[in-house]
Amino acid sequence: MSNTAQIRAWIEVSSSALRSNFEAVRARAGARCAIIPMVKASGYGLGAEWVARTLEPLDPWGFGVAAASEGAALRDAGVTRPIVVFSPMTADALAVAARYRLGVSVSDLQSLERWAQLSDIAEPLDFHLEIDTGMGRAGFDWRESSVWGSRVRAFTSQRLRWAGVYTHFHSADGADPTPTATQWERFRDALGQLPVSREDLMVHACNSAAIMRWPEFAADAVRPGIYLYGGNVTPDGSFSPEPVAAVHA
Repeated sequence: MSNTAQIRAWIEVSSSALRSNFEAVRARAGARCAIIPMVKASGYGLGAEWVARTLEPLDPWGFGVAAASEGAALRDAGVTRPIVVFSPMTADALAVAARYRLGVSVSDLQSLERWAQLSDIAEPLDFHLEIDTGMGRAGFDWRESSVWGSRVRAFTSQRLRWAGVYTHFHSADGADPTPTATQWERFRDALGQLPVSREDLMVHACNSAAIMRWPEFAADAVRPGIYLYGGNVTPDGSFSPEPVAAVHA
């Protein structure tokens, strides 16, 4: 009798469950809200190319990754939709992002200056600006948007487009709604002080937990991650997703 690992144990992955979870996000966020599925870490371990190919018929706005190399791999696989790298990057990684026509997340003026320099030798480049409203990981300080906003605006041109602005909720999956509500108010305050029309930017804040629990914060786009892949994101187990991966033996 054979004793190989492939025969003794295997993982089954359901494309229909992944699509069902995507549609649940759409239903919760609203038909007008753009959806940016996060496919970082190889689609949460299930394969970023497979996830992108599976969701393509459902018309996502684009895809989110955590590294320029991840975005480059999707481009090489034939993905043409917008891809945004949602992490700070080194100069070398920014060069990769420019070469593969990726959007980038900008968290400081130095990175923005590097990105602007690359726009002189590449096709028009986009950036999404991150505002730190309490996560403390990356982003421009929400309290100083009237200061850095004008400096960011000075970098924009026909070749460097300020495409979006976003924040990240740090406790949307917690039992206490206060931190998320506070972050949302801070985000709104910062947006009101930016020297750019609200209509000219894609505004987004909601991760998986916030989409399910506070769809009123959906804004222009949402960024579902773990929920798409079957992870429960609510403390009481409500809005449970369909399981996408199952281990058998």
